[in-house]
Amino acid sequence: MDEKYYVVEFRIPFEVTNANSPKDAAAKARRIFERDTGLDVSNWFTRVFQYSDEHGDVGPIGEWFANPSGTEFRKVDKNIDEHERLAEDGSD
Repeated sequence: MDEKYYVVEFRIPFEVTNANSPKDAAAKARRIFERDTGLDVSNWFTRVFQYSDEHGDVGPIGEWFANPSGTEFRKVDKNIDEHERLAEDGSD
């Protein structure tokens, strides 16, 4: 029997100002969320987008994701070239 599974990511956007890093922004958002809802969330699967009004481009200027323990954040573009090459080659 073939089993199916789904990965569902709920995103709840929070505007965080005066953060010094993606990790600091995520921590501030967690505190806001916990204060407003009473729920404590971890950084597991957290994605952080950085926007700036200093650029003429619309959209994020940076994107990070947390490792499974939520202690480190990695910028998404670090492995983008390798992932594109694997996708073009049909590799896993």
